[in-house]
This record gives sequence, C-alpha cells and structure tokens, in this order.
Amino acid sequence: MKDYFMTLISIFTILVLTFGCSEESNQNDPTAPVPTNTPQITPTTTPTETPIATPTETPTATPTETPSEYMQFQYGVYPSSGYTDTKDALIDESLLNDDDNFGGYIRAIVGKTSSTERRILVKFEISGAGLLPANATVTGASLRLYRYSTQCSPSCPSEGQDVAGYRITADWTEGTSSDSNGTLCSGDCVTWNQRTTVNWTTDGGDISDKITPDYNLASGGSSEHYYEIDAATVQDWLDNPGTNYGMLIKLKPEETETGQTVWYYTKEYTTASQRPLLTVYYTVP
Repeated sequence: MKDYFMTLISIFTILVLTFGCSEESNQNDPTAPVPTNTPQITPTTTPTETPIATPTETPTATPTETPSEYMQFQYGVYPSSGYTDTKDALIDESLLNDDDNFGGYIRAIVGKTSSTERRILVKFEISGAGLLPANATVTGASLRLYRYSTQCSPSCPSEGQDVAGYRITADWTEGTSSDSNGTLCSGDCVTWNQRTTVNWTTDGGDISDKITPDYNLASGGSSEHYYEIDAATVQDWLDNPGTNYGMLIKLKPEETETGQTVWYYTKEYTTASQRPLLTVYYTVP
C-alpha cells in the first residue's frame, strides 16, 4: 500500500512540473502570439430625421359680390312723403282726342281698339339730393303699374296684345286735365300731337330704343303689372339727368291684334300704394 501512494505522488509531481514549464515557456517566448483584445463595437445611434413641416397653403379669399341696394320712387310715398318729382299722362290717337290732354286724370290706358291707339308716358326723377347716390351703379330696375281694368272692344284678341316700353327722347309737359274725356290743350301740355307748346317730331311721341321686354296684356289677371327696364338706360338717366324724359308704353309696331286695352292708375290716384312705382337696384363702391 505504501508503494502505491508513493507512485501517485510521483506522477502528480511530474504533471505539475510539465505544465508549469510549458506555461512559463510560452510567456517567455517572443514568437508566441500575443493575445489581442477584440474591440467591442459601440453601436451608433441612428439620427432621427426631423420631419419638415409641410407649409399650409393660405386659402385665397373668394371675392363676394357687393349686394345690391334698392330705392323706390312713388309720388307722395317713396323715397319720402315729400317726393313729387314724377309725372305721367295718357295720349290718345283718336280724332276726337288727339289734341286733348289727360295729364291730371287718375287713370291712363294702353292698347288699341279698332283703329285707335292709346299710349302712356311716365317719368321719375332719380338723381339729386336724397335720391340715388351719384356714384351708384344701376344693376336693375322695374316699373310697377297697378291695373284698374282690362277692356275689349269689340272683343278680346285671341292671343292678347304685346306692348313694351320705349325711351322718350324729348321733354314733355304733363298738363293738368282731370277729365276722363280729356280737355283740349291750348297751351303747354302733352297730347298725341304735341309735347309742350311745340309738336312732337312724330305724332304719338318721340322715342328711340325699346327698353323693356314685351308685355302681353292678356298674360294674367294680376293687378300688378311689372315692366323690367334696361339697367343701362336707368344708369344714363342717373348720370345725365338732363336726358331723362322717361318712358312711353305702347303697342309694338308689328302688333296685328286689336281690340284690347288696359287701364292703369296714375300718380293722381287717391290710394297711394297703387300709384306707379319705380324700383331701382344699385351698388356703390
């Protein structure tokens, strides 16, 4: 047994000396490879891209139309109860009445019965103190006439008569006759033949362009008849008041139907709301 343990100790001693010398030899051998430390890669932070703000488009303002204002003109009512600068009259083609004045009568008539035609003249002053602004731009206008009655003789035409408004090109004097049959004009008053103390160039009134659409006298039973007036004409009346002689309503020249007339109330009528009414629409800068 003793010999066995001695043998183990000898083997252990040899092993220690062998490995110890080998390690020392490697440490002293200049050719032995020097262990190198593997560098650790430091992770780099990927920069976060800063988002570029998308510019917000400034909305372009949509231009808005200037809303129209309006002013109304009616004898003794609009624009004020003191407004009286308007006139109207009937002129009659018949041989019995072509020199008669109806300027102060409460009604006027338009149309044609048999061979006799009747026409209406009407004028409103729209420029001046308390009226339309001098810098106004007229965008539209209408004349409302209030119907008293429709008459047919000898019978109503099958399709009704077409009438329209025309611009008057010469001054005229309303006159004062309030007789329903007219009064012979012996001075300064309007008739079929004369406009003041002088005659019309053309019997029945001096006119130029048609300034309203056609209006059919049989177009309805409404008491209110509206004649839409050309805005450019009303603008010219405003800009050049010296050429504002008003409007004449008459049968269209090419009209072949006869036998129908319409009576309207004039500015002399006692019910103020049924007098001729002019409405002018306009804008200002």
